[in-house]
Amino acid sequence: MVPAKVAVFDTATDAVIATIDLAANSSPAGIAITPDGARAYVAQEEPGNIPAHVAVIDTAANTVADHVSVGRVALAVAIRPPAHLGPACARVLTGSITATLNLTSGVTCLVNARVTALVVVRAGASAIITGSTLRSPLIGVGAATLIVCNSTVSFTNVHNSSGPVVLGQDGDADDTASCGGNTFRGSVQLPNNHGGVALEHNTIGGYLQLTNSTGPTAAELEGNLVHAFLICSGNTPAPTNDGQPNTVGGFRTGQCAASSF
Repeated sequence: MVPAKVAVFDTATDAVIATIDLAANSSPAGIAITPDGARAYVAQEEPGNIPAHVAVIDTAANTVADHVSVGRVALAVAIRPPAHLGPACARVLTGSITATLNLTSGVTCLVNARVTALVVVRAGASAIITGSTLRSPLIGVGAATLIVCNSTVSFTNVHNSSGPVVLGQDGDADDTASCGGNTFRGSVQLPNNHGGVALEHNTIGGYLQLTNSTGPTAAELEGNLVHAFLICSGNTPAPTNDGQPNTVGGFRTGQCAASSF
């Protein structure tokens, strides 16, 4: 019997760096990777009357950690992150990325990526960024969803979003999932977003601006370290820190002016 295999590529060189054996005589038919990059799920169509399986791959060890029986046919598989972390990934990008990412549709997940070019998330598109480093600006222009967790990001401007903007989230009683805080090396500008904003437990090297946001609930600015100043104005409802004050190196203005905020 001939074992089916999954090839592991170095995305910087497109070279095969490992192969992983699957069930003998099976036909790998689809693959999906979890947002944190820890697991890959491979749909395997089996011959004859053998039940189909999904192989669970440990991506750190490049080994099959488990098999899940799914009935007679397995042709595709998809990953859905925790509810508040947005829609399922339509594509997953990882490793070194040197070309500009101009996202115009669908859901793109950056997982453990190293990005040295501009990232733009446009109207109708969504991006979920986890465990990644973005050395060039991150720009959202009318994004459907924009989520950044456990990442290091350069200058950030997200405006006119129709859906949630989540830049770190601690998973407390007001949240349905946890999204680790980030390091923003530059300033973070969040004007005119209308699907809700959460900015929690981040370190911001420049200033933070939250203006003219609307949403089903108040914007949440919780436990951030802002090295420069904090500007909040025109937000409806007014932003909240849920009892977790933000540390600000410069001045505070508007709806975030109180020292306890």
